[in-house]
Amino acid sequence: MGRTARRMVGGLLMALAVALLVFGGSGVAAAGLGSGSGGSYVSPDYGYQVTWGGQWTVAKATTDGQGTDELELTDGTGLVLVTGGAASQTDARQCLTSAAQAIGGAQGVQGFAVADDQQTGQPLLAGDAQEAEGVFTFTMDGSDGSQQSMAALLDCRLLAPGQSALVVTAVAPAAQFSAEAPAFLALDRGIQVGPTAASAPTTGSSPDGKDNPLGGL
Repeated sequence: MGRTARRMVGGLLMALAVALLVFGGSGVAAAGLGSGSGGSYVSPDYGYQVTWGGQWTVAKATTDGQGTDELELTDGTGLVLVTGGAASQTDARQCLTSAAQAIGGAQGVQGFAVADDQQTGQPLLAGDAQEAEGVFTFTMDGSDGSQQSMAALLDCRLLAPGQSALVVTAVAPAAQFSAEAPAFLALDRGIQVGPTAASAPTTGSSPDGKDNPLGGL
């Protein structure tokens, strides 16, 4: 996914490093975006809109002037990174694979792999050419040298096939991921993209209409 993937990985790993030090903290709100009682954000480059409730605090909102917009939210346990940027993929499943490979190959990350549904044993993957998502587990080096077990939801949506994409990365400690999943899904499903955003799903359904792919972790 090129520059977007590299920026996403850098932002994610920095967020994780901070989170491993200050889980439970309140974070730092970005001016004008709201904190403590909800807020909203509109991507300056791509126009997608993210809204959130009072449990979320803005940790960062940036645009680099070169086509990459980032919003980072935390609720004290989980972290959500919303990144819009240039992407050459014409299929969202390729975008998902590229994002997963970029994170899995980052320094300090080990064993990045698709999680399996605990009931069916099937990989927690869903999607089509327009939007694809998956749940992944991995370990990450902590600041004290220990390894932290983590889980992540990745959701890739093509904004303009072959030109740009939106990637949502929602991360929490593996032991807390199932409890965080409903909040992750609500935030992710509430993102409005393009003229059909009003009819986008706001429940825990997966992009292809199947059952919630997070339910079995």
